[in-house]
Amino acid sequence: MGANGFLTVLALLVAGYSLLSDIKRLDFKLRVSKFDYLMVIGLIGAILIVIYSPVILSFKVIEPIGWYWGFDEETMSFSCLTILILLFIYKVLGNKIPTSNFELWACSSERLLREKKFTELGFLLEKYHNQIFEIIDTEVWYVQAHNALHPPRAIFSPTFISKKNVYHPFADYFRLQLTKLFPANCKTQDVVEVSLSRILKSKSFVIFLTEGYPIVAAKASELRFRDHDEYTKILFEALISKSSSPLYRELRDNQNCSYTGEYYLDESNALLNFYLKDISIAHKLSMYKPIGDYVLEYIKAHKGKDDFYNQPNDRFSEGESRWESPIFIGTCFFEVMISQAISQRYKDHMWLMYCDSFIGGILNSLDRSSEVDMDREFPSRYDYLIYNLFSACDRWVGAVEHVINQPKPFKNPQHYPEYWAAKTLGSMLRKIIKSDKMDNHQKDYFLDIVLRRMRNLDHKDFQVYSTLIIDNCIRPAEYSAVDHDVIAILHQLYRNTDHVLKSHTSTFEVEMGKY
Repeated sequence: MGANGFLTVLALLVAGYSLLSDIKRLDFKLRVSKFDYLMVIGLIGAILIVIYSPVILSFKVIEPIGWYWGFDEETMSFSCLTILILLFIYKVLGNKIPTSNFELWACSSERLLREKKFTELGFLLEKYHNQIFEIIDTEVWYVQAHNALHPPRAIFSPTFISKKNVYHPFADYFRLQLTKLFPANCKTQDVVEVSLSRILKSKSFVIFLTEGYPIVAAKASELRFRDHDEYTKILFEALISKSSSPLYRELRDNQNCSYTGEYYLDESNALLNFYLKDISIAHKLSMYKPIGDYVLEYIKAHKGKDDFYNQPNDRFSEGESRWESPIFIGTCFFEVMISQAISQRYKDHMWLMYCDSFIGGILNSLDRSSEVDMDREFPSRYDYLIYNLFSACDRWVGAVEHVINQPKPFKNPQHYPEYWAAKTLGSMLRKIIKSDKMDNHQKDYFLDIVLRRMRNLDHKDFQVYSTLIIDNCIRPAEYSAVDHDVIAILHQLYRNTDHVLKSHTSTFEVEMGKY
C-alpha cells in the first residue's frame, strides 16, 4: 500500500470525523488521551518511514534493516493503517474518559453550562455518570493510607485524653512523618468533584436533568460532594414543582394498594423504586423536607375566593386536574413513602406530620367561592384535598392491624410510623373541628372516620393507638393541658353520631368520660 492508499484512508478518517456532530466531536476529544495521540503519531510516522525508506536509504546514512516474520512494505503499511482505523473506531464507540482528560471534562462541562447547552451537557453526563460518580465515591488507596496513618486530630485538643485515646508523642510523631509519603487528596477526584458540584448547583440544569435523565439525577443525590445539600433541595423541589416531572407520572402509575395499606412499587417506576424500595435512602436524604416545605409554601400562595382551589369541586376529585396539583401529588408521595416505611418496619416517623401542617395551611387558605355548594360531599377543591390527607393518615393508623403480630404489650411502638400517624390523626381532627370554616356536617363526617378507626383498633386490642388519637385531639401539644373547648365540641358532635359507632366501653367514651 503506497502513498495513495495512505492518503485515501487518512482522508476517510478526516471525513468521518467532520461528519460527527459538535457534541460527538467533543465526546471523541474527551476519550482521546495523550498516549492515544502518541500512538497515532507513531503509526503515521511508521507509515511515512516505510513509504520514504528508499529515499532515506539513498543517503546511505543508515544501514537497511531486513524484514522479519514475513512483513514487507505493503503489509507493514496495511497493518499500521488497520491499527489506526481500529483505534479511531474504539475511541468513537468508547465510554470512558482517560484520567488525564478530566481537566478537559471540567472546562467543557463549565462551558456548556455557561452557554446553556443542556442537551449536550445532559448527554455527556448521562454517558459518563457511572465513571464520574465512582471517582467521587471511591477513596483512592494512597488517600486511605494517609488517613489511616495520620494521628487523631483530637490530640491537639485539651479534651482529648480519655481511656480509649492516649497521647503517645513519639509514635504519633513517627506516624505524622509517614503520612508525608502519601498525598492527602487525589487531584483527579478534586477536579471531578468541583466540576460536578458546579453543574448540579444550576437550578435550570437540574430541572432539565430531572425530566431528561431522572435516574442520573437520583444517583447524584446519593453522592457526598460539595454543595450536596443545596443540590438535593433543588432536585426534590424540581420533582414536586413541575407537573412534567417523572415523579408526577410515576405516582399516578403507582396506585396499586393492598388491603394492608401497602403500595406495590411497579418496576417501571424507576424513581420510586430508587428512593423507596429501601426506605433508608429516602430517610438519609431527608427527601420529605424539601417536598413538604414546597407544598406548604404552595398552599400559602393559593388563597382568596378566586383561587383555583377555592372554586367548586366539580370533577376535580375524580378528574385529570388533580394529577397536576402539587398538593395532591405531595399527598400521594407521602402515602407511598409512609406505607413503605410501615411495611419495611422502619424505625422513623419520616416526618409524616407534614400532612398535619398541610391541613393547617389549607384551613388558613380556605375561602370558598360564592359558587360553592356546601351541601356537596366536597364543596370546594380544598375540601377534597383535606379529605384526601385525612384518609391517608387514617390508613397509616389502620396499617397497625396488619403489621403487628407479636404478643401484647408492644415493644417500643413509638419507634414506628403508625404510632406517629395516630398522634397526627388526632391533631388533624382537632384542627378541623376547631375551624370556623368547616360546618357541623363536615365535622361530623371527619369524626365518624376517626370513630370507625378507633372501633376497629379497640376490637383488635390496639387501645394504645386509640388513646393516642383522642389524646392528641384534645391537647394542643403532647404535654399541654386539655383544651376544654375541644372537649365541648366533641361532646356536641358525638350526640349526632350514628349509634353503631357508639359504645360505653370504647376508648373514645372512656377517655371523654374523664373530662
